[in-house]
Amino acid sequence: MRFRKSFKSPVKESLKKILSKHLQYNNITNIDFEQYLIIAEYCIIKCQANIFSNTELKTFFQSEHVANMSQTQLDKASYILQLFSDWKHDKRSEKCRGIATFCNYCNNLATLIDSKIIYGSSKGNIYLCSNYPSCNAYVGVHKGDNWPLGTLAVYYGPILPPIMVQSSHPS
Repeated sequence: MRFRKSFKSPVKESLKKILSKHLQYNNITNIDFEQYLIIAEYCIIKCQANIFSNTELKTFFQSEHVANMSQTQLDKASYILQLFSDWKHDKRSEKCRGIATFCNYCNNLATLIDSKIIYGSSKGNIYLCSNYPSCNAYVGVHKGDNWPLGTLAVYYGPILPPIMVQSSHPS
């Protein structure tokens, strides 16, 4: 299942204004705003998630609408809906701490770590396959929310020293 772009609508324009203002208010920048909007539209308009009721949000995450979502998509949807819930209740929102991301090559969970292991100096965070060094797959992240920039890709450079990695995704 993939979140898909759709056409403009009055409701989508309202979501866009709310989301934009709330992200600005909370100083959440350097994100993929269009992806946030697509996810919000899918959850709120198409699936009719009620962002104003915590009980109904829990029901949404147990519904058939999320049955085909990956853990990564569920994490993203949960974060986006939390932003709208915080907006409704006039609460501050936190930056996303990370998303469950899996390696396309060995299906292991990727770990959010500093990119120094790949580049030799820190250039921000990356998701590195937890099967490292057997699998050298990694992907960069958006600086504002630690969402992956894409899918993990294999690193074909020199063999890197082994490191101790721990999962960044809470159990």
